[in-house]
Amino acid sequence: NQAEALLRGFFGKYPPTSIKVIHKITSNPNYKFAVVNLGTGSGSFRTSISFKNFSGKFLITEMRIEEESN
Repeated sequence: NQAEALLRGFFGKYPPTSIKVIHKITSNPNYKFAVVNLGTGSGSFRTSISFKNFSGKFLITEMRIEEESN
């Protein structure tokens, strides 16, 4: 619930205008990872997301959103 509230607040403040996948790892059947550039009207953010396979479903285990410096 806390993560959902944080993400709602972030995306309410910074609605996405573009998304570009910078890097991804999909070779491991139990782990996936991606780095995404998230463009908003107020700047760009580097987002990294890790997923782990739990009983056949990939769930987010970590998500980082960092403001990109110009």
